[in-house]
Amino acid sequence: MGERTVYLVRHGQLDLRAFAENQRTAGLTDMGREQARLTAERLVALDVTAIHSSTIQRARETAEIISRQHPQIVVRESELLREVPNLDSVHFDAELRNRAEQAFTEYIRTTRAEHGIDIVISHGNLIRYFACRALGVATETAATMETSHCGVTQIHIAADETIQVVCYNDTGHLPSGVRS
Repeated sequence: MGERTVYLVRHGQLDLRAFAENQRTAGLTDMGREQARLTAERLVALDVTAIHSSTIQRARETAEIISRQHPQIVVRESELLREVPNLDSVHFDAELRNRAEQAFTEYIRTTRAEHGIDIVISHGNLIRYFACRALGVATETAATMETSHCGVTQIHIAADETIQVVCYNDTGHLPSGVRS
């Protein structure tokens, strides 16, 4: 089996007014687009083999901006990468936990035959879930973890399927005035 590195990216800052009207179709603010552009610059040097995105507009828009730096890669959208409610919430029922676990298996746990670098654009709660699972800690711990807009979490999966969280919620590529 090959080694893989997965870069998990939370979508850029969303338009809260549009979000109040329709959570699925709300896009990014101007600052969110700038966050995505700066994140694309941070990831441009990677030899990316796949880009995956949630089907929710704010993640799709972020993925579209990031993918401009990798024109040879087609963004693959997945319903598995949609947001999940807070992980310590009574609303995180068996169905949502099952979807989060399916997403973890698909995008983190599964190893491929060759080396690869994947970028996955998703949402804060799901990224926290992935990090908790990769670290082997209770997913309820996620409530204590911050996930910034366009924060980058890097997870390495070795050929022997050992998972290592290399960094969590890195925002060093975003100037302080662009962090949210």
